[in-house]
Amino acid sequence: MERRTRAYRIKTQENRREGRSANAVCRTAVPDMKRLIFLIFISAVLLFCGVGFFSGILPSGASVVEANQQLGDIQYKIIEIQTGDSLWSIAEENMNPGFDDIYDYIHEVKRCNQLCTDEITAGNYLMIPYYE
Repeated sequence: MERRTRAYRIKTQENRREGRSANAVCRTAVPDMKRLIFLIFISAVLLFCGVGFFSGILPSGASVVEANQQLGDIQYKIIEIQTGDSLWSIAEENMNPGFDDIYDYIHEVKRCNQLCTDEITAGNYLMIPYYE
């Protein structure tokens, strides 16, 4: 507090010498304080986002399907899509205990084959994951 009071007195004396009012010190100190608070706030937000991003708290855009790795290595097989097939029916036929549920398995099939939608066409091929 002593430091601030002394700085205030020095600034006031300088202002008097230059012919400015005593309130000029207050007017210059307020914008500086606002700027400091703003910079501290922005720094805290950036720090929070950085820590959150790298620690996995915030989503990073990469989706990972967790599978039970105790069954061995993941393998892939290629199947031809038949007329009437859907991702659900293919998942029911090919899913093994290495995956937690059918939704995760369908998501993994879509990810492996770079599919954005659930639409598949007869005659095309799909890479199907499974555990041995």
